[in-house]
Amino acid sequence: ETDGTAFSGSFTVRRSGHWHLAVETESGGGLSQEAPELVIVAVRDSAPMVTVPVPGSDTTAPVSLQQALLVDARDDHRLTAVEVVSWRVSRTGTRSEPVVETIPLPEDGAERAILHWILDLNDRGFLPGDTAFFQARARDNAPAPHETASQIYRLRLLAMAELRQAMREESQSVSEGADSLVGRQENLAQRLEDLAAEQERSAMTEPDQVSFESAERARELLDEEQRMAERADSLREQVRELADAAWEAGITDPAFHEQLSEIQELLRRAITEELLERLDALRNALDRLDASDVRDALRQLADEARQLQEEFARGRDLFERAAIEGELTTLSSDAEELARRQDEWNQNLETVSDSAARRAEEELAARADSLAAQLDRLGESLDSAGMSPEGVSEGQDAAAAAAGAMRQAAAAAGQGERSDAQQSGEEAAEALDPLAADLRQERDRLREEWRQEVLAQLDRALVETAELAKAQQGLGEQLAHGESGPDVRGQQAAVKEGVDRVVERLRSAAGKNALVSPQLGMALGMAKLRMEETIEELQQAAPNTRNAGGSSGESLDALNEVVYAMVQSRGQVSGAESGSGLAEALEQMAQLAGQQGQLTGESGGLLPMMQAGGDQLMQELQALAAQQRALAQQLERMRAQGELTGMGELAEEAEQIARDLEEGRLDRETVERQERLFRRLLDAGRTLESDEEDEQTERVAESARPGNVRLPGQLDVPAGTPRYRYPDWDELRSLSPEERRLILDYFRRLNRVRP
Repeated sequence: ETDGTAFSGSFTVRRSGHWHLAVETESGGGLSQEAPELVIVAVRDSAPMVTVPVPGSDTTAPVSLQQALLVDARDDHRLTAVEVVSWRVSRTGTRSEPVVETIPLPEDGAERAILHWILDLNDRGFLPGDTAFFQARARDNAPAPHETASQIYRLRLLAMAELRQAMREESQSVSEGADSLVGRQENLAQRLEDLAAEQERSAMTEPDQVSFESAERARELLDEEQRMAERADSLREQVRELADAAWEAGITDPAFHEQLSEIQELLRRAITEELLERLDALRNALDRLDASDVRDALRQLADEARQLQEEFARGRDLFERAAIEGELTTLSSDAEELARRQDEWNQNLETVSDSAARRAEEELAARADSLAAQLDRLGESLDSAGMSPEGVSEGQDAAAAAAGAMRQAAAAAGQGERSDAQQSGEEAAEALDPLAADLRQERDRLREEWRQEVLAQLDRALVETAELAKAQQGLGEQLAHGESGPDVRGQQAAVKEGVDRVVERLRSAAGKNALVSPQLGMALGMAKLRMEETIEELQQAAPNTRNAGGSSGESLDALNEVVYAMVQSRGQVSGAESGSGLAEALEQMAQLAGQQGQLTGESGGLLPMMQAGGDQLMQELQALAAQQRALAQQLERMRAQGELTGMGELAEEAEQIARDLEEGRLDRETVERQERLFRRLLDAGRTLESDEEDEQTERVAESARPGNVRLPGQLDVPAGTPRYRYPDWDELRSLSPEERRLILDYFRRLNRVRP
């Protein structure tokens, strides 16, 4: 198009080439100069480029099932769309339909975009052991858009066995951390005591000076004790994380979680306000370089450090036993899952290809080998700790036998020999079937063995303390008669040494069971202090038998208080059971408790999958709800028949749990409610009794006959345990020492009378 001496125009370039401009004037002439030449190189439109630098490789999906992605997409002209495509592949190889998610771009597109995206796998039917595959796609704005896809990445969901393995590793780490803490604190306490003693000696020559070297050593020990307190707090947090990991792995055993709670409480109690005050006091004294305050603060901090070391040492056995219990619990769950997988393989053998069957069975064989190896390590740990590993060794043999049978089954399946593969698979299943129950039984056996060990120590301490109280009473009587010779002092010193032995025995028992209160040792320390006051009164030039008698009476009161507290601790440790009732109802309650325990275990197994959601999970929850409701109906029938009291409340709780499961509400609180219901059913089975009178049979009084006389048998009271409870301190504190001694003497006489 021309406009005077100007012109314009356009054309489409479809290939590279040279173009010449031809111009003709109105008069028909040409240009006075040579027309320009256009040299054009046509470049094909490039396809987009797209990468996923985060995570950038195959990885494990987080527990939340929400994976953060960083997508880098670019084009030589303009991007019009960026998408994330993902799909699920189950552990059996089943692939789901892809899900396409579009990542927003600016309205007019972009040449390059770095995009953040959260790939959410929840509510898509993912289960532990599944794999999520995903890739990013990008398109440009060409007339026929080009599309490019990134490489395919995998997100593997941890299987339950891997979650339990992670929990075992965390448990072992906690136990090793406790060992390290005990050793370091023991060394630190000794160094603090040495420095405190050194400062006491230097006070004799230079009472008002603190050497630079001593101040620096004190600051170093002060900082180290501060770090030790922080390490204890960190270890407590690690124990809490271990408890959370156990829940995620489906480990809902109430005894195990109770033990972890006791360990957390022990660590919380170990770092006392007094210790922190001593640290501040020493720091302030060092800043002022006050020699007297430095010595006092060092001595007090050394005492606190020694108490902290004793508290850590007390907890070391608890850590070790918690690790063993947790390992036995998780390994039994691994064995149970492995047996179930082997049963599934046996059932599906005829419907899968030879190669797929071989690969699946080889995977199971590898897991069985791993289980045998872990049981072997656990057996060595038990052996080194002085515990019998016999049950664990038998479990290791069973796992190894199952692994061998699995390898034979895999080889036979790979060669197409289905009959031989089926036979070997059944042998593997036979070896695995009782393994989970055997490991749980071994765990319960160890628990009972530890409990009996603590009870034996408590019984012995109880007898020894009762004997010490008797000896102390005799000393009090001698002092009341004015005796104060060397024999009396020697007897008091011997009783004091006996108290030291009892304190050590109680400390050992408290380290093995958290129900044994460390306050028992403190009460004995008070008795020991009063005995020392008694000895001091008797060692004077003119012995004061009256004051000595008062101190002796107070130490006797303290010993009696300890005896009473020991009996209480023993009852808590032994978990005394009582009850009688109808044999039929007892059997029925035991069955209901067993059913509830199974439901609780299944709910705990589903708990880690709740974030995944999906129809399959809802179906399993509905099935659990139906079983829970059936149990509630059985309890309701028992209530209606008037067989037992309290069944209505249990039935109502079971019904409420069933409703929660039906509505898809399964969380930690629900599982804990099921655990409590299970325990209440067990307790109801132990204490069955009917409050209803028999209205159908007329009650007729009968005269006693020789054949129907039933005399009560002798009470089964542990050695040293009083038959009649001694009054406690709250009941005696308002009385005078003499009145307290009279009352306690009355109860001692009662308890000496044999039936």
